[in-house]
Amino acid sequence: MKGRHLLLLAPLLACNEAITPPTFDIDGRWAYNVVDAGSVMQVTQQDGAITGEGTRFRNEFGTDSFQVQGTYTPPLVILQFVYTGSQACSYIATLQDPGVTMVGTMTCGGKPPASINFSR
Repeated sequence: MKGRHLLLLAPLLACNEAITPPTFDIDGRWAYNVVDAGSVMQVTQQDGAITGEGTRFRNEFGTDSFQVQGTYTPPLVILQFVYTGSQACSYIATLQDPGVTMVGTMTCGGKPPASINFSR
């Protein structure tokens, strides 16, 4: 009986390679819009490094620009936004829908985290 169990386990032990998530290209224009606010950014990916710039608009405050830096380790995207006037925000997301949507959370200073989804 013991020999039969070992034979059944042999194929499973041979397949111990890690499953890697799909990798998508995130170069390009990304945007999110909510009532009275939103952002548009253009990013470039070089290996796992992300850089770019964008514009944030808020009806009551107008617009301001920001710089983007971060990393992409599939499926995780981690971005830092540095806005004009030095406000900084962190965005942690996963890339979904074959590279069409980033679903994540933005944290800015002492404010509560906000769910933000960027899409193409």
